[in-house]
Amino acid sequence: MMLVFSGVSLVLFSVLAVKLKNTLTSSFVLLNILAVFVITMYALTLFPFKMEAGLFFAGVFFAGLDWLLYCFFRFVMVFTQEKKSRYLPFIRFFYITVSFVDTVSMVLNTFFRHAFTITPDIDSDGKFFCWIYKFNLAYDIHLVFCYLIVAHLMIYLVHRSLVSPKFYRIKYFQILFAFAFLIGLNGIFILLDWKIDVSVIIYVYMDIFLFMLAFYSIPMHIERNMRFIVASQMEGYIVCYDDDGGIFYMNSKARHVLESRADIRDKVSEFQNQFVISYGKASNYCSWQCELGNEGKNEIWSFDFNALSDEKGKIIGSALKFEDCTDEFRRVRLQQYNATHDLLTGLLNRQSFFETAHEILIENPFERFILCATDIENFKLVNDLFGKELGDKILKTQAAVLSMNVFPKCIKGRISGDKFAFLMPEELFNPRAIEKNLNRIQNEIKDVDYRIKMYLGVYEVEDHYGSVQDMFDKAVLAISRIRGNYTKTVSYYDSSIMEELVYRQNILNDFRPSLSAGDFCIFLQSQFNTDKKIIGCEALVRWNHMDKGLLSPSQFVKPLEESGLIWMLDDYMWESAARLLSQWQRNGIDFYISVNISPKDFYYTDVLKRFRELIQKYEFNPSKLNVEITETEFINTGLMYASVINGLKSLGICIELDDFGSGYSSFKTLEDFEFDVLKIDMEFLRECENEEKAHSIISSVITMAKELGIKVVTEGVEEESQFNYLKEAGADIFQGYYFSKPLSFMEFENTYVHKGREVKA
Repeated sequence: MMLVFSGVSLVLFSVLAVKLKNTLTSSFVLLNILAVFVITMYALTLFPFKMEAGLFFAGVFFAGLDWLLYCFFRFVMVFTQEKKSRYLPFIRFFYITVSFVDTVSMVLNTFFRHAFTITPDIDSDGKFFCWIYKFNLAYDIHLVFCYLIVAHLMIYLVHRSLVSPKFYRIKYFQILFAFAFLIGLNGIFILLDWKIDVSVIIYVYMDIFLFMLAFYSIPMHIERNMRFIVASQMEGYIVCYDDDGGIFYMNSKARHVLESRADIRDKVSEFQNQFVISYGKASNYCSWQCELGNEGKNEIWSFDFNALSDEKGKIIGSALKFEDCTDEFRRVRLQQYNATHDLLTGLLNRQSFFETAHEILIENPFERFILCATDIENFKLVNDLFGKELGDKILKTQAAVLSMNVFPKCIKGRISGDKFAFLMPEELFNPRAIEKNLNRIQNEIKDVDYRIKMYLGVYEVEDHYGSVQDMFDKAVLAISRIRGNYTKTVSYYDSSIMEELVYRQNILNDFRPSLSAGDFCIFLQSQFNTDKKIIGCEALVRWNHMDKGLLSPSQFVKPLEESGLIWMLDDYMWESAARLLSQWQRNGIDFYISVNISPKDFYYTDVLKRFRELIQKYEFNPSKLNVEITETEFINTGLMYASVINGLKSLGICIELDDFGSGYSSFKTLEDFEFDVLKIDMEFLRECENEEKAHSIISSVITMAKELGIKVVTEGVEEESQFNYLKEAGADIFQGYYFSKPLSFMEFENTYVHKGREVKA
């Protein structure tokens, strides 16, 4: 009956293991099957069968012990998750092979009696009690093999218990204890030489014990301890409450901070009481955030409460997680700041400025506002000439100026590159004060000889609900009207700017077709010496537009310069002048021609190579070709193109510094470069209120040029008195309407070339 009960129990626990679907299920079920089989075979050995049947069942029982021990070995390997050993496949193969050989040996013992023999044990009444075994060498080998497996498992479990972390030792100690207990009972049976092996019955209890350990006790113990460890090592501070609001667990971090910080302890108590009141009424989750002071610093703490429920949804307690989120709060705030501000200057970035300005305009629909855009003349050259570090310094200085108190109730932003924008109430807008403060940027750049020119475009907001992007674009358009004018800083947007923009676009659209069609023609303005004899001329361009008629340079040059197309027109004029010089040289005419070079030419073409090609192509005397470089532009770009200027001089070309005195003259330019001709614009005389002072300045410039060995050309001479004064002051060459207006090529040749160069004005 005990054996039947044992078999039924093993089958039931196998079914339970299958339902649990654990990783141990297959190995545990296989172990139970072998246990049932071994118990069954042992039960059969207790019946008074014929001797051959008794030998057979006993042999199968002993062989079953081999396979039972192997299945237990397999179960232990799965339970301990032993996968790393490279010897495990070999050990498995060895155990299976020896078990198979021993099984064959035990079955054959039925016929050969080489392992053991049996004799019946008859009681005093003459009834069969059990079989008496007499063991031979083959059985001793079987027994050694069984205890080899036992010793291997014992050593393995002891080793794993010693080398594993203390947290997992119970996993191995409990299995080791159960196994050792079973082996101990078996050893007692052998020592006492009992006729019936009671240890077989213990297999059932061993199996139940393994089931409880493997499927419940050990996993629950590990899971419970793991939860406590996870809670104690979490980043936050953890406190758990029972259903009465009493604390039954807190991690070490929470314990430390609650013991040392009374303010946090009070907040936890306050929030916990509020949370308990909300059970089942408001929410099973509540969160608070508050600011606390600690040693003169402000900290941001968050408190999150969660109700804990059982499987039926009944609240059994609550958990609190609180933490110092000061660094996280600052990090998020920094991310938000970086997302809305320019990292270099600290001002609002493009998108944020437009959005903020739009909100301000909508919130103040009846207040008049001014939107301004700033721009730096040729800022790209600053980076090219002096490096990005200086360029960044200029931008940060400009941002600092805009952030000063002189711009009250004003939002500022960096839109792109060197373009900044600000929005302010119209009543507070003071263009002179703003211009004065923007000019302070020049004073901040003291280590570089470079003139920084700032422009301010102003747009008076009309539609508060309109696009701020469009308002900014219009302010930038206002700047385009004064770009290149060093005497003006502020420009206001009006409807005429849009008309100019359309005109500019039409000019650009018509330029290439007109250039290809030869609609651009060369005009020449004569230049005379002190005897009023013509010695050369300056090449000027006119556009014979098919719709607009004859256009002067002031009507089309600026759009071409801004778009970068000017180099194509300049190249056209250079070749026209070279062709004319070649023709004059063949006809014995000794006039020179002066042509202009725009700073943009250096960007789009190899100037030196181009003039070398023209000299080779037209075979004219290069000394008869003068190249004019505008003084105001040369101040900003001269250092970049010094090698080109020197290369032109080496070809024999005469270099003129044009418009000296019309802009921000730099005498250092005359020191650094060897010019052949200095050209003075007489517009200076007409603009100066003190004529005597103006004469003194011009005389000084002419004297200086003479001392440097530079010829002086004065342009814009319109009266005889001017000619007489300039001649007396030492000027060498004269140009202006007093002598002649610009003439077409045919008019110039009819007036001067065909009559000979002795013609006087």
